Amino acid sequence: MMNSSLILNCTQQYRKINLTEVCHMYYIDGVITIELHDEEKILCCMALKEIEDKLPQEFVKINRNTIINVLFLVAFYKHTPKVTMENGRSFTVSRRNISMLVKKIKQHYLTVNS
Repeated sequence: MMNSSLILNCTQQYRKINLTEVCHMYYIDGVITIELHDEEKILCCMALKEIEDKLPQEFVKINRNTIINVLFLVAFYKHTPKVTMENGRSFTVSRRNISMLVKKIKQHYLTVNS
């Protein structure tokens, strides 16, 4: 992972986060919630696009308001389409983002066709 950390403008502070610990992030009502692998949540008042442009290749936008780290992906359900993350959270994948998600999965994991 090239960029290992980011400095974010959060609600009460500027906060440095280690990107290897970020499971996923989502935008709701003007606030980005970043969930770390240890289940800590960080709230930031930024546009998702500002963060998205600075993320390394392990991250992929799966819908208008959600970015996931594929290294914490447990399952991608092709027919639903949804993803489940290691912390148990599930998110819907928009049709327009399915191909990019599949590409990222293939870049980071060995896939076997049966």
